[in-house]
Amino acid sequence: MGVRMMGGKSLMIRENSRIEFMGDYGVYVRDTVTVNLTETKIKGDGKGKGIYAVGGETLEMTLDKVEIEGVAMGVYVKGGKSLTMKRGSVDFTGNYGVGVYLGNTAMAELNDVTITGSGKGSTGVYAGGGKVLLEKVTFDAVEIGVTMLGKGTLTMENVTRISLAIGGGYGVMVGGDVTAKLKEMKIIGGRSGKGMGVYGMGGTNLTISLEKVEISKVEMGVRMMGGKSLMIRENSRIEFMGGYGVMVGGEVTAELKGTTITGQDKGVGVIMESSGKMMLDKVGISKVKTGVYAEKGTLIIEKGTTIDFKESGWGVYVEKLVKSVNLNDVTIKGEDNGYGVYAGGKENVKVDLTDVKISKVGKGVYARGGKSLMIRGTTEISFMGEYGVKVEGLVSTYLTKTRIVGTGSERGRNNGVSVGVYAVGGGIVTLEGVDISGVQTGVSAEGSQLTVTLSGGVKISNVRTGVAMTGSGTLAVEKETRIEFTNGYGVMVGGKMMAKLIETRITGSGTGVYVGGGKVLLEKVVVEGNNQGTGLYMTQGAVRLTGTTLRDVAKGMTISKGIVHMVGGSVTFSGRYGISVSGGNAFLSGFKITRQENKGTVAVAVEDTVANTVEDTVEGVGAGAGVEVSHSAKVMMKGVNIEGVKTGAYVMGNGFLVMGKGSISFKGDYGIYFDQGYAVLNDVHITGSGHKGTGIKMGYGQLLMVDTTLKEVAEGMTIVKGNVSMVGGSIEFEREHGVLLKQGSVLLNNLSMKYRGSNSDATFLKVEADSVVDKKGKRVLNTADIKGIGIKIDGQDKARGV
Repeated sequence: MGVRMMGGKSLMIRENSRIEFMGDYGVYVRDTVTVNLTETKIKGDGKGKGIYAVGGETLEMTLDKVEIEGVAMGVYVKGGKSLTMKRGSVDFTGNYGVGVYLGNTAMAELNDVTITGSGKGSTGVYAGGGKVLLEKVTFDAVEIGVTMLGKGTLTMENVTRISLAIGGGYGVMVGGDVTAKLKEMKIIGGRSGKGMGVYGMGGTNLTISLEKVEISKVEMGVRMMGGKSLMIRENSRIEFMGGYGVMVGGEVTAELKGTTITGQDKGVGVIMESSGKMMLDKVGISKVKTGVYAEKGTLIIEKGTTIDFKESGWGVYVEKLVKSVNLNDVTIKGEDNGYGVYAGGKENVKVDLTDVKISKVGKGVYARGGKSLMIRGTTEISFMGEYGVKVEGLVSTYLTKTRIVGTGSERGRNNGVSVGVYAVGGGIVTLEGVDISGVQTGVSAEGSQLTVTLSGGVKISNVRTGVAMTGSGTLAVEKETRIEFTNGYGVMVGGKMMAKLIETRITGSGTGVYVGGGKVLLEKVVVEGNNQGTGLYMTQGAVRLTGTTLRDVAKGMTISKGIVHMVGGSVTFSGRYGISVSGGNAFLSGFKITRQENKGTVAVAVEDTVANTVEDTVEGVGAGAGVEVSHSAKVMMKGVNIEGVKTGAYVMGNGFLVMGKGSISFKGDYGIYFDQGYAVLNDVHITGSGHKGTGIKMGYGQLLMVDTTLKEVAEGMTIVKGNVSMVGGSIEFEREHGVLLKQGSVLLNNLSMKYRGSNSDATFLKVEADSVVDKKGKRVLNTADIKGIGIKIDGQDKARGV
């Protein structure tokens, strides 16, 4: 033992004093008021304590330029008023040594001190409470740099540095009701990235703050599993090589501001297991597999925070117990894989993204089972995989002014399947002013209690399908929505849903609107097809079109089953037909059907996008028809004008056509062609072009006409087999006949007929009954009967009457 003092007023050792001891203590004091050591060297034999002091409340110890080495514990102070150590060093040995031990000392200050341990089990400074200040202190080869428990204040600043032992450990470990303030200091981990920078063990009022702190070569940066608050700010930097950069638990409230967190292409930047609140402000997270992981509590990420994650990881991952998530002015970037934001919450979880940039991810945002998802501001989502945004079972989803871009499907990633916004289950989904492009499907929705609304100038472009929705939900595509698609569908609906499209513009080369079930309303909708595709294709359900325009399409409407009402608007087509009804009923009123001149009139293949087949040409009987009716379908038209067509109407397969107060202006062979069917025409005007073609030709069927006119045709009517009744109206023809009947009956009542040609062989009423073999094997003539009452015939001295 070197010096021992068991009481008294003061102890002073100075001026190059040297103490070498072999036992327990270099200097031992008890119940002494003041102790001053200056320019003193204390050396042990590898054990014992350099300085051991036990005092009451009045003990004051000052160590200036004191060097201690070869001891198990450098300085041990229990109780007392203060310890001041400056311009000195402690080099201690042993598996469980301590450089400076403070047991309930009221105040301790270390300045410009070097503390060197022996590796495993070494603790640089241990404090049981009080007020501790470390400034310009250097720790080397310690398992724990500083430990402070109990109640008190720990301040470490001004280029203090802690270098952990080879096996790692903890840079700073605090617990209880300590307030720890770390500023302008460095913590360096052990070999191969072992150890933890700062560890908050918990306590009711534990508070930790880091300012301009650099933590590197550790497995884990900062961990605080209990206590009051954690604050990391002012250009602090955490570089970790294993599990995570920052982790909080319990009820800790955490704030990270102006902090950089860097991993080694693995691990998690920030883990929140606390039920409190975490805020990230101007934080940079990179080289991690997951940027931020939140298990519960409230998460706020804002003000220029950036997250770069690796492989198939996550930018932000939110578990079901989190109360709310708010991202504002955040940039998230992947490596062409993984999720930008993943939220698997419960009913009350709210997720809010404002001005967020997500890029190079496989999937942009996924939210399931929460209360709400809101994406707004100038948020941009660029993804390579399945979807930009997917919601599943959320109560409410709202996207406004968001831009979603798919960048992978065109290069064959994910088998070309990509969706801008994908909604599954129930809830309300609202898109306002959203821009979606570069995906296979812009918006896809399926569910039984799902409501989807597009409004405020939504734009969907460079897609195969604009909007696709099935189930029994509700779809509303409202004013100023624009959909631009290629070889697919503008809007596709099915199931038992309700859909409403208002003042929407749809442009593309496939099918503008596809209806596979449910009830659909199109009001003031414009569908443009670039002279390709079909405006409306319907397989079942009910559709009502009001003031809707189908233009520059190969086919206007194709209805195979269901009910269609169209009032106002127009149909302009260039392919096989304007409107085809092969099943169900169609009610058409007050619009024009026009076939475009010199577009699709030659033998050009027209793609059928629904059946994925190619029709031969627009040549042949019924080709280029304004209206096509077949397979017992029923079409009723009022005030419909058909212009520029090859055939005005084509009826086959027992189709039924009713047309009132309309007109047909045709350029081909027939005004109306009946292969097999039935029709009623009232106040209909059929006009040929250049006195060519036949006004009406019937293969088999029945036709009733009232006040109907046929003019500028070569022949008025040709009936191969059927029954025709014409009351009022007129027939003007130029070539062979006005009416030709081969089998059946024709009743003409109070109409006028006029011949416009110059051939004396022309005939107004002509019967050509063919012979057939009856049941008895005898050849007999078909029954062919024309009756006329009150007919006015004007042959211009050339044509024959009968």
